[in-house]
Formats: sequence, C-alpha cells, structure tokens
Amino acid sequence: MEEKLIEIAIENYSKAVILKTYLEANGVDCFLKNINILQGAVSEGVKVQIKESDAEKALKLLTQKHHSDEAKKLGLQLRKILVPIDFSIPSQNAARFAVMLAAKSNSEVKLLHVFNSPIVDMIPFTDVASIQIDFDMNYNLLHKTAKEKLAKFYADLVEFAKQIGAENVPIGYTLREGYAAYGIIETSQKYKPGIIVMGTKGEGFRSTELVGSVANEVSEETRLPLLVIPEKAVLKGVDEVKNVLYATNFDESDYVSIRKLLKIVSPFDIKLFCVHVSDKPDSPAIK
Repeated sequence: MEEKLIEIAIENYSKAVILKTYLEANGVDCFLKNINILQGAVSEGVKVQIKESDAEKALKLLTQKHHSDEAKKLGLQLRKILVPIDFSIPSQNAARFAVMLAAKSNSEVKLLHVFNSPIVDMIPFTDVASIQIDFDMNYNLLHKTAKEKLAKFYADLVEFAKQIGAENVPIGYTLREGYAAYGIIETSQKYKPGIIVMGTKGEGFRSTELVGSVANEVSEETRLPLLVIPEKAVLKGVDEVKNVLYATNFDESDYVSIRKLLKIVSPFDIKLFCVHVSDKPDSPAIK
C-alpha cells in the first residue's frame, strides 16, 4: 500500500523547485503536482507534497529555514495591521497588542469600527415620510455616536503608545456602516494588511446560535493571518511571549498556516511547539 502524501505548500514553479531541492537535500522525498508540462517554468499553483511519515522532519526543516530566511522580510510582510474594534475591553487589549507588535515590526496600525444602521420593516405607504425622518435622525445619531467613540478610542491608544515608547508607530482609524464581518473583510481587501488583530466577545462581537461570532466569520472568509485575543487574556508585551503552540492534524492546510505563522514570529525570541493528537497509534505521523 502506497504511503499517503501530504501537501505542504502551493507555489509557482520556480519556488516549488527551490523548496523541493531544499527538502530533498536534507533527506525528505518531495513531489511536485500540477506542473504545466509544456511550460513548466511559468506554472502557477504547483503543489509541493511529501510522505506522511516525513511530516515531523519536514516541519523542523521548514522551521529552521524560515527562522533564518524570513526574519529580515517581516517588516515588508506585515507593513500594515488592521484592528477591528467595538470599544470593549477585548478590543482595547487587541489594539494595544497590535501597537506593540507594530513597534517591533516597523508596521502601521489602522483601527476599524463597523456600525449597524437601523433596519426599517415594511411600512404603510402613508407613513413613509414620517418614518424616513425618524430613520435619518436615528442614522445620524448612530453615526455621530460611533464617530465620537472611535475618536476617543484612537486618542487613548495614541496615549498608550506614548507610555510604552511606541509613539513613532503610525496609527489611523476608519469608520464604516454595515454588517461587522463583511465590513472587516471588505476593508481588509482594500487596505491589504499583513495581519488582522481582533478581540472576541466584545459588545458587538458576541456570538449567536445562528450567526456565530464575528471573529469566526472573519476567519472563515479571509486568507490573511488572523490573531484573535480571547476575552480573558492577560495583556503582555510581545517580548514576554516566549512560546507559541500550534495544534496540527497534518492537514494540507497546516503547512501553509505554519509557514505564515513563522513569518510573523521569526524576528522574536520565540519557540514554536507543534502538537498532534491521534487515536491511531499505528499512524506513520505518530511513529
């Protein structure tokens, strides 16, 4: 029975060949898939695969490679940090952590608040004029309130940056109307941050049985790295974070995720630990 192959990356042809050469030079058999036979040099979406039994060794090699090659690139990788907020304590923690991360990686921070406009149900035609006036007044009040809260949140964050010696970190903010998750995704597509940092279970981020939390929705839709700060997390400086734990099931997406994670943590004095839990003791990955 042939051993299962695991996908560790999807690259263009030249990068895939470089990665294959690196792994095979260190004793890991590597296979390329989806190569354009006629024009291999211009192939896009080439899958890099390894044997399942080589998963642990390949992971260690990738970790070593990224710690040595990617540290210098982090400033260019991140550049921008997007922080969706709802003025809650978890949002404040996320924003403060983002400032500390920006100070370490020479990045800028943009705060984003998405507020919901009032929804008007179907109404009799004769009442349209009076309802429209109420609608406009409510909308203007919501917009004004959100703008004032955002300005205060921004001012408090700037003061925090000064207190920790990060006053040189560029901090901006934007306000937009709509549904929170969609607003975050659309803004990230235009702003193009290197990472999104957000808190969970804030005033406007609470989960529901039908919709789920905004953080979960964003994680399902975005392809950007998403750092979620739990509600009860104790805020620490990035220099105090020494260990990072990654739970892996050796899925195809794991290696891509780990490589992105390594790009973020490589400049810091951090050890990355990967844990795999299996109820199959005969699995090649366990051995």
